[in-house]
Amino acid sequence: MFYTDDELIELFATSANPRELFARLSAAGTPLVHPTRPLMTFIVDTDTLGAALPEEPVREVHLWINRLTDKAHHEHGVMRQVPGTSVWVRTVYVPPTVRAAYCFRLNAGGHRPPGHNQFPHARDPFARGGTVVDAGSCGLSLLLGARQSPSTQWARLDRHRPASYRTFTEGGKQYFWWAPAAAFQDLPLLILADADVWFTRQRLDLVLGQAIATGKLPPVAVIGRGFASAADRKESLGLNSQFQAELTSGLAGLARREAKNSGHQLSDLPPIIAGQSLGAFNALIAAMDSPQAFSSVITYSPSLWWSPAPGASPRDLHTQITPWLVERLYAKSAADFPDFPIVYLAAGLREDQLLPHCLNLAFALEDCGWPHTYQTVDGGHDIAWWRELLLSHLAAALKGLPPAALNPNCF
Repeated sequence: MFYTDDELIELFATSANPRELFARLSAAGTPLVHPTRPLMTFIVDTDTLGAALPEEPVREVHLWINRLTDKAHHEHGVMRQVPGTSVWVRTVYVPPTVRAAYCFRLNAGGHRPPGHNQFPHARDPFARGGTVVDAGSCGLSLLLGARQSPSTQWARLDRHRPASYRTFTEGGKQYFWWAPAAAFQDLPLLILADADVWFTRQRLDLVLGQAIATGKLPPVAVIGRGFASAADRKESLGLNSQFQAELTSGLAGLARREAKNSGHQLSDLPPIIAGQSLGAFNALIAAMDSPQAFSSVITYSPSLWWSPAPGASPRDLHTQITPWLVERLYAKSAADFPDFPIVYLAAGLREDQLLPHCLNLAFALEDCGWPHTYQTVDGGHDIAWWRELLLSHLAAALKGLPPAALNPNCF
């Protein structure tokens, strides 16, 4: 069943029971999908959004889809109100292979990033693609193009299950630790930036537990840093020497302590490091400066706008010719690169000027002989696809390491 926004407005105008009509339209999930064309119609009844509903009357609703209706494409997401109802509709073009997060922004005006790990806008309670971030009635929903399919690892999570990860604070910094329930020896380690997002919002603990239990992933432990605010994150990830030291040695040391306390024994081999955006940028720098510290690097949408220049910002992507990180890469000795850890690099097709700079980085890695893989994904600067690739790249990275074995001392 598909209707355009024009058709829906006419349909509601002739309906004797608009609420019953909305219930019927949303029963099979939203958005409504055209059977043959790349069109989808989003429909939301703002009266059903609970805590996401503002106190004042709803004057405007914007359908925010990562890189499809944000920034320069804002107008594509301006929804139309069905006269006399609390129902809003919008038909948009959705590329067949895209995977993106979306939400409904009520009375929000022009888009302003809400801050690190903040999700104040309404998610779609009937989203056919499922949930990206569950913050009650707020958060992010998942939009899948007609040729995309949901991931079994992320789509079937019981997000209400108790957390199996541990958080602790040292020196005013927040850390996250996770390991399998059964005790292992020679357990590989993953070092993760933005661990607060991955564990509190994505429930990585549930996903890893499920993937390991079903044999889709070998056993692995995770240690990561969380950030209390956007300012804390920016300070730590702005090529901060203390944070770089954490990545190359400090986090591994904390992980060994946590592993011992929980009956595990970590592998003596270097850990895997993973990050996205500024976390990916820092992971690359850490591996570039201390290649012996890591066995592989998983890096998505690295913030190649960053440079030591005062006032550096993502706007610089439109004017820079070669990213500072790429220039720094070419300054390395050619003899170093064969011994560098493999890099799993990926970027989104819809990341505007970041995409060609990531391609520039991939060319540089190839030219320098740094082992790597590169992938372009149909998406934006978006955890909706970062999380999909993480498990597959983590499985590839773990495949090159000796597998963990159950710790006989714990039985």
